[in-house]
Amino acid sequence: MLGHTFMSFLINGVLLLLIGLAVHAVSYFFFTKPVVSWKAVITFALLSAFTYAFPILGYIFSILVAIYLIWREDNLYRLGAIAFLVALLLTAISLFIGGHLMLVIPVRF
Repeated sequence: MLGHTFMSFLINGVLLLLIGLAVHAVSYFFFTKPVVSWKAVITFALLSAFTYAFPILGYIFSILVAIYLIWREDNLYRLGAIAFLVALLLTAISLFIGGHLMLVIPVRF
């Protein structure tokens, strides 16, 4: 179980880091200044991986860190933190609806 958690953390973190760095590079190329700082990309990739590996603790910790960054940091972090909170909210809603539908509407083969 611990190996699965570590591997999910590692794979999810690396994938999100690559996606975030690609967004950073594309925004730097097209807008000549980054939309989100590379430090924010690394921070939110690690938080997302932590949320995936440890669901309840990860959500609580990630929400607290994102709120802190909105309150404390500059605009590049603030934009990333707001996007991260929206992504967490949409994930939680989709998991709730998906789980509820699985309980309410059984699939028959």
